[in-house]
Amino acid sequence: MKRLAGYELYQDGIQINSSNSSGDFEIVGVNSAYHCIARNEFGASMTQKTNLTKAVKVLFHRPDITNPTTVQFQTSSFMRECKPIETPIVPSPTYRWFAGVNENELKETSWLQFGEDGAIHMANLRDFPWKHTIKCSARNTFLSLEANSSKTQIILGNETALMRFRPAFMTGSGRQNGGQVLANAGEIITLKCLFSGYPTPTVTWLKDNAELPDGEWIEELGGTQIKNVANLTKGHAGRYMCQGFSAGSPSAVYAFDLIVITPPTFASELHRPHNVNATEGQTISFNCSTDVIPDTRTWFRNAEQFNCGSCSFFF
Repeated sequence: MKRLAGYELYQDGIQINSSNSSGDFEIVGVNSAYHCIARNEFGASMTQKTNLTKAVKVLFHRPDITNPTTVQFQTSSFMRECKPIETPIVPSPTYRWFAGVNENELKETSWLQFGEDGAIHMANLRDFPWKHTIKCSARNTFLSLEANSSKTQIILGNETALMRFRPAFMTGSGRQNGGQVLANAGEIITLKCLFSGYPTPTVTWLKDNAELPDGEWIEELGGTQIKNVANLTKGHAGRYMCQGFSAGSPSAVYAFDLIVITPPTFASELHRPHNVNATEGQTISFNCSTDVIPDTRTWFRNAEQFNCGSCSFFF
């Protein structure tokens, strides 16, 4: 094997360092993408890009005090955010909610869910067993730091006749990502959908305007969540719709797209790139047909990205 001529380090596509020895580099910049190229007289080889992101602490705006919140009706819906000072937090924090004098940790139910941003959503307060205070905590697992929000006191009305509220969408999968859920092939995921209203709405699911395929998903927490039975494949991808129903009221609907990301594989051996012998001036073609979602292909020549203005690419 020939001796390597040298290594080059790139930050966000711009060369920032070089070495003729071990290829070890000291990196001080954060929130950037890095890759390395090793070269010798036979050519070059490039590593995949590595993203370096700075971890930040978790702090809340307010001290830990009680802030009363009056709720007019016992059957009203309820939403409370859990927002630390540092947003966005890297890595994304894990959120937990606690309620009551003993600060019992809350779990998701058919009428209570946590949003992707850590907010708490309750379909109605009639089903909420703790008529006291709630608070949230955000934990940065990388730095092992945790912060608590202020407490919120829930004061219910004393009406004797319970108000009825028609279903309305509160929170669900993909809400924070433009109506899209991205998941890797092979994963087990949970899709969520919660509607406010009283009586507590029931939830049904559709995929591509049809009932869910038999044996593909299982319902949990009264139908407000579904989980795939087998590992995700491209067959799970599609347009999902959840509907909230309550007796005597019009239904509410929420829809989102599930996109299953698959690793790049060649469609067949015939579509794999092969060596081509050619004479000067001859027109040649290289096959690179992949079975991948999303479909993004980049060509390289001698480990450098190849941009050819006179080339034709057929996908």
